[in-house]
Amino acid sequence: MDVGVTVLDTEPEVVNSIMVQITASPPNIDSIADIVENLQSAKFGEMVPDTLLRRLWAKGRQGVSDRMTDVVREIVQGRR
Repeated sequence: MDVGVTVLDTEPEVVNSIMVQITASPPNIDSIADIVENLQSAKFGEMVPDTLLRRLWAKGRQGVSDRMTDVVREIVQGRR
């Protein structure tokens, strides 16, 4: 699974500061699920309660969250 982040109109120093914060205190996947948009992508997605969609989204991406933190840590430490 690919994960991308788009940062618009932001100075590199601000992005670096945010990445340092991520390495110091990685976000919980459940807190990320709270702000994800466009969860209703399946044919009957609109019939599924929002809380269930968010829970399923988080469960399916737990490993991605862990790997993302590792990648950000490597970038901050200059290994990538």
